[in-house]
Amino acid sequence: MPSVSIIIPNYNHASYIARRVDSVIGQTFKNFEVLLLDDNSTDNSREIIEKYKDNPKVDRIIFNTYNSGSTFKQWNKGISEAKGKYIWIAESDDYTEITFLDRLVSILEANPDCVAAYCHSWEVDADSNLLRNWDFHYHELDLDLWKHDFVASGRDLVASHMFIKNIVPNASAVLFRKDAYLKAGGADESYRITGDWKLWATLFLQGDVAFVAEPLNYFRTHRRNVRSATARNGISLLERLRVMEYLRTQVAVPTDVHDRAIHHFLKTWIEAILKEKLTWHASRKIMRQFASQDPYARQRLLKRVWMNRAKIPAILYRLAVN
Repeated sequence: MPSVSIIIPNYNHASYIARRVDSVIGQTFKNFEVLLLDDNSTDNSREIIEKYKDNPKVDRIIFNTYNSGSTFKQWNKGISEAKGKYIWIAESDDYTEITFLDRLVSILEANPDCVAAYCHSWEVDADSNLLRNWDFHYHELDLDLWKHDFVASGRDLVASHMFIKNIVPNASAVLFRKDAYLKAGGADESYRITGDWKLWATLFLQGDVAFVAEPLNYFRTHRRNVRSATARNGISLLERLRVMEYLRTQVAVPTDVHDRAIHHFLKTWIEAILKEKLTWHASRKIMRQFASQDPYARQRLLKRVWMNRAKIPAILYRLAVN
């Protein structure tokens, strides 16, 4: 039986899939199986994937006959076929250092209470140019924690940091135990964007979590990824509120963490309006859901608008007072 099952879910990433597969089968850790899934791509992904059908390091190739419309359905489908103790969801547009599995498997083997281990990432563009590492993602949470390797209580991480934002920026950076994934109920397929956030939090609540500060993962950002494609319709913000509501039922969130989470949500919402041209219809839906969870939602928004009135558009004032 393989120690690790590597799930590579692909949809329309013909430009990147070969580099992804090559970075997986070239790992220095060799006890793994590879399951390559394609969600009925409309580009020439199938042609590229079929070149690996006789590769002894690729165990199964699964082509969907119709598009599932869900990243998380593909995750669950792949893991339902997996035989390994550990799971790596290697997203098809990312790539990794060949030592990734060696480092993370050794950590999970040495720490049986760890349900997951993940590493720092580099952000790269469509042409694989390095843009930045993900220190910026953690700065508003803790200036020091993610600069060093650590093993910490997952429940503490959820209560202190993960209620504010997803502390796992990219699924490709994570190795986790299959039994913990199954205990979590798998990925919630009702989510389109933030199902990973909910999943990692649910996993982390089961035990310890390890982090490797060395950036072994290369997280590609480009216009064709799911998050970029849904920026204007507010889905990410609506699902963020859903995750926060769910986590309130799972862990005691300190008052200061709750306030920081609300502050971060409002900041992200305003940025979406200013940068992504979030629609009025989407913002009204967000306001209704926000107000249903927080009795002071309108006052918080109005205060934020007043503090930034020189640059905040009228749309937010209308939301706050109507």
